[in-house]
Amino acid sequence: HTPPVVSSIAASVTDNSATITWTTNENANSQIEYGPDSSYGNFTTLDTNYVTSHSVVVSGLTPNVQYHYRIITKDSANNSTTTADQSLTTTDSTPPVISSIQYSGLTDKAVTITWTTDELADSQVLYSVNSNFIPLLTTTLDTNLVSSHTVNLTGLAASTKYYFKVKSADSHANSTTSTSSNFTTATDVTPPVISSISYSINANALTATITWTTDEPSNSSVDYGLTTGYGTTISNASYVTNHSLTISSIAPNQQYHFRVGSTDLYANNKLSSDNTFTDTDTTPPVNTSGPTVTAVTAVTATIDWSTNELATTQVDYGLTASYTNQYIDGNLALTHTPVLTGIGSVGADVTYHYRVKTIDAAGNALTTSDATFVTDGTPPVVTG
Repeated sequence: HTPPVVSSIAASVTDNSATITWTTNENANSQIEYGPDSSYGNFTTLDTNYVTSHSVVVSGLTPNVQYHYRIITKDSANNSTTTADQSLTTTDSTPPVISSIQYSGLTDKAVTITWTTDELADSQVLYSVNSNFIPLLTTTLDTNLVSSHTVNLTGLAASTKYYFKVKSADSHANSTTSTSSNFTTATDVTPPVISSISYSINANALTATITWTTDEPSNSSVDYGLTTGYGTTISNASYVTNHSLTISSIAPNQQYHFRVGSTDLYANNKLSSDNTFTDTDTTPPVNTSGPTVTAVTAVTATIDWSTNELATTQVDYGLTASYTNQYIDGNLALTHTPVLTGIGSVGADVTYHYRVKTIDAAGNALTTSDATFVTDGTPPVVTG
């Protein structure tokens, strides 16, 4: 009446089955009671062979699930042994099954891709403008484990056919990728968004540089003038998002109206509202050379100097620092060479005081300190 003694219990598992082995100290039959918990509820078919080395396959299991089991074995005298509770967990080497791939919300720049899996898995979309997926673009992996998947593709080109595949991996890194599908983005009817309009003025160069940004590659234009009628346009055909155009030959202390414009690759145009700038020049000219006195005769003298910007030409001169005479040329120039006439007399050297004054287009004046020159009154020497 002694039941079999069970020892060396072991279990080897797959995704859907488990092979349970054990030994008994006498010949006995083999059966397994199993279930999701220690209440069991299921039995394998009784193996009536009386052996000491036992092997029973439990099939029809679910991957990655813990099962409880116990061994029931009887000898030929019907003495029975039932072991204490044991447990095992099946493996998971099966990738998710992907289905119901769809796209929705298609615009010129974006689309939403959805699909389902038969188990919890992560989400990613692979896409390309070429059917061979070269170059390959991928969305950022969404590591949330779900069975209903949603991924948004953004930054797409308008009127373009895209090929895509969806990819999901379960918690055991079993991954599957769908076959290729495709969609074509809508035509772009949205103009660029213009922002960050600014200007910088170079008073010496009499230029104004206008800058702005757009949210997509676009060309550049600036309409400008003294009124909101503008009248003059400068442009650049390059498609960029950071724009810069320079207006030249602006007048000092003059208000200008301007607006910027950008057109994208799909001929959608946007014009900004009116803006203004004024070239406020408060810096007087700077002498870059001179003044020096050249070509002095008994009755003439040439004063020579240069300025760093266009400016008028003026010399105040006289026998004292109170000056009594002026040379004035209102034309704007960089090089100044006025000739003073009707001064001095033959036969006498005469000292003159002078200063130069130069005024730029904005009315900023530079006046030098007092200086002197002496006329050459030496009469000519007659020989022969």
